[in-house]
Amino acid sequence: MQPLYLRAGVHIAAVGDDLICLDVGAGGYACLLGPGRAVPPPGPGGRLDVAHVDVAELLLEAGLVTHEPADDARAALPAPASASCWRGGNAVVTAKDRRRFAYAYLIAAPRFWRAPFGALVANAQCRPSAGLDVATPPVIRDAQVFDQLAPFAPFQGDCLFRAKGAS
Repeated sequence: MQPLYLRAGVHIAAVGDDLICLDVGAGGYACLLGPGRAVPPPGPGGRLDVAHVDVAELLLEAGLVTHEPADDARAALPAPASASCWRGGNAVVTAKDRRRFAYAYLIAAPRFWRAPFGALVANAQCRPSAGLDVATPPVIRDAQVFDQLAPFAPFQGDCLFRAKGAS
């Protein structure tokens, strides 16, 4: 099969059997049910070596890939983590945790609610990680608390809020 390339601005991630697709340019987000295990992580330049013809046709029909590399010449992404560092564990949620979560929500919700998709992406890209080690116990605990409290946040877009919490 001829190699395929992610269209400029398109990013994908396999989650089990499903394929999460993000089109930054169009502000689109989709979950394709089923082809996740058939699509390898993108290589240099967004190259995808999809072995299944039907999956390749699905990606082409969805407009996510082309037969030519995109002009944005991406580097290969590192392999995804084999397991979550916080899912599967539960921290004891305190009253202080609830206050911190509510305060963060009150600050974030008006800033991101109904914001253009490009603005959300630009905001996430402009924040350097400052060398934060995400595997430290305080960060893991905060992520566990967030994961437990996020379902109670009003008017949340589950995927968007969880993505911001994981970034």
